[in-house]
Amino acid sequence: DNEYKLWIGIFMLITLPLSSAHVLKQAFVQFMFLAGRVLMVVLMIGTVISALADPESARFGEQIGPENDAPMARPRNTMTIIQTAIFATSFQFSVPAVAGISRDKKQMTKIFRHALSLVYLSNTMLALFVVLFFGSLTDQSCNLNWSDY
Repeated sequence: DNEYKLWIGIFMLITLPLSSAHVLKQAFVQFMFLAGRVLMVVLMIGTVISALADPESARFGEQIGPENDAPMARPRNTMTIIQTAIFATSFQFSVPAVAGISRDKKQMTKIFRHALSLVYLSNTMLALFVVLFFGSLTDQSCNLNWSDY
């Protein structure tokens, strides 16, 4: 619990000053955040694929090998999945600010389409692999399944 509070504090120290900075001054830090997100998704998918390939040696804390029950894969849970997906892909408030400083506004649709496609694809792949391995043992925030990795 104290470790969680520490990371919340570190996050605040990084993000609060950025909230008052001009968008152009945030470019490098935002790029590093993006690179970190991409790296984490790749690592999370990679470790689950590795665990699925060799279930006998896969250990995530007390869980050994893949779980056989994936409740969100049942058709009756489709509405829950759709509601979660809509909430998770809501645009951030900074999109108009980024579009406002763009020199070529005609390209913004293409850029946001590619960015949104990347987000959909990476989140879908991550969700599929996480559910295949963790099943009903998937934590509410799936990154918590790696806490004992």
